[in-house]
Amino acid sequence: MLHAATLVTAGIYLLIRSSPILEYAPYSLLCILFVGQITTIFAASSGLFQNDMKRLIAYSTISQIGYLVIAVGLSQYSAALIHIASHAYFKALLFLSAGGVLHSISDEQDIRRLGGLMMILPFTYTAIIVGSLSLIAIFPLSGYYSKDLILELAYSQYTFTGYQAYVMGTITAFLTAFYSIRLVCITFTGMPHASRQQYIQTHDQPIIVQMTFTLLAFISIFFGYISRDIITGMGTDGLISSMYHRPESVTLIEAEFIPITMKLIPTILTIFSASIAFYIYTYKPHYIVYISSGTQGILITRFFNKK
Repeated sequence: MLHAATLVTAGIYLLIRSSPILEYAPYSLLCILFVGQITTIFAASSGLFQNDMKRLIAYSTISQIGYLVIAVGLSQYSAALIHIASHAYFKALLFLSAGGVLHSISDEQDIRRLGGLMMILPFTYTAIIVGSLSLIAIFPLSGYYSKDLILELAYSQYTFTGYQAYVMGTITAFLTAFYSIRLVCITFTGMPHASRQQYIQTHDQPIIVQMTFTLLAFISIFFGYISRDIITGMGTDGLISSMYHRPESVTLIEAEFIPITMKLIPTILTIFSASIAFYIYTYKPHYIVYISSGTQGILITRFFNKK
């Protein structure tokens, strides 16, 4: 899975290195921006309905790649580059943590057949919490600095397409928070649904794997804060000399002056969505059963779950 994630982000890097061509093809950039918006929101919507742990995380990868495509479509290549690096660390942590869960409990991937693993796998639980919080861009983790930068740059375009990208990205942030907390609640804090024998044989990760989790978690927490100004700050042109910008495309400084409300809206919606997901899957799980068992609920679930 990590190898596959590397290959798909290589396509984004190819777009970044193609900046001298794209900068003189404005209609191509508009198409790229539109594709990025559709990708990120559709993948996040599909992630809401996944029950396979690895598929859910894979859909989150597709959604984050949509953010990267949006950044390229906005001519913000340095923002795309920093999010590629930031996303690599916390997504590696999530995939390895998911693999640790599967290895520990008889390769069971369906989160509906898990639950109650928080006390049995405390180290893995901590690792997947750090990865999930970075994925949903909670301050001050890495995802906050890289993903929210893309949304701020979208708004700072002060164009219809920029506002549209901001709105679509903010909606996606809301959905991302919901399915990330859903994964944590069902797998770790929810009622146990596996067999007694599976829980008896479950064990946490060996020390060498714990060291890997610790390193990735540490980077997932601090990378965004350390690297944002290095890559996207003023006077960093020497570090990104392989990227070409037309003078009118250099709008990084504009992101610092957008209204504070616009900066806070994605974070507020993220926290709100995470709180809703935690409340529903901890105290009112029957709500989901009631909604998804209706005629419309079955059709919607079938459509997004099978994508």
